[in-house]
Amino acid sequence: MAEDQYDRIVAKAKMSGVSSLSKDERAKFEKVTHEVSHRGSKSRDIRDGKK
Repeated sequence: MAEDQYDRIVAKAKMSGVSSLSKDERAKFEKVTHEVSHRGSKSRDIRDGKK
């Protein structure tokens, strides 16, 4: 049942972007994807062509 909830959050994040998630959803998303969003650092890497 919990996986279902995480799947929904991940799907929502993919569709509307992580910024559309609530604080609670984002915490679960980060826990499940292990992608802690460090604001700025990731987007800077993308601009510089690093992944």
